[in-house]
Amino acid sequence: MFPDFNPQPAVQLYQKYAEDQVRNLQQAHELARQNLKQAQIRQKRQYDKKCHGQPDYQVGDFVWYFMPARDQLKMKKMKAGWFGPQKVVQVLKSMRIYKLSNGKIYNWERLRPYQPRPADYTVGENMKGIVRVGFFIGSRVRIGWDLF
Repeated sequence: MFPDFNPQPAVQLYQKYAEDQVRNLQQAHELARQNLKQAQIRQKRQYDKKCHGQPDYQVGDFVWYFMPARDQLKMKKMKAGWFGPQKVVQVLKSMRIYKLSNGKIYNWERLRPYQPRPADYTVGENMKGIVRVGFFIGSRVRIGWDLF
C-alpha cells in the first residue's frame, strides 16, 4: 500500500546532479557552436551578395574618400559624405590601404574612383561642343551634360 522509500545518501545525489549539469553544459556549448557556425556561413553569404571586390587603385589615381558627418547638431541627411578629389600617394598592405595626398590613410572600402560632379565643371573660352557624360553621385552612375 505504501511506496518503498529508500533515501539515497546526499553525496550520491550531489554527484549525480553535478554530472548532469556538466553534461547539460557540454550539450549547450556544442549546440551554440553549431549555431554560430551556421550563422557565420549565412552572414558570409549575405556579405558576398553585396560585395563587388576591391578596385585596383594605383599611385597617381584620383579618388573620392568618405567621411561621415560627425557633428550631431547639423543635419546629416543633406550632407555629402564624399570629399575630394585626392590623389593616391602610396599603396599599403596588398592594395587594401591607401595613403592620399591629404596625408591621411584610408581603407579601400571608404574610397571611390573620382568622377567630376556637375559643380566641378568649368566653362572654357574654347568650347568645341557639348558632350553627354556619366558621373558618380554616391555609388550610382548618373547621366549629365559636360562641356567639351
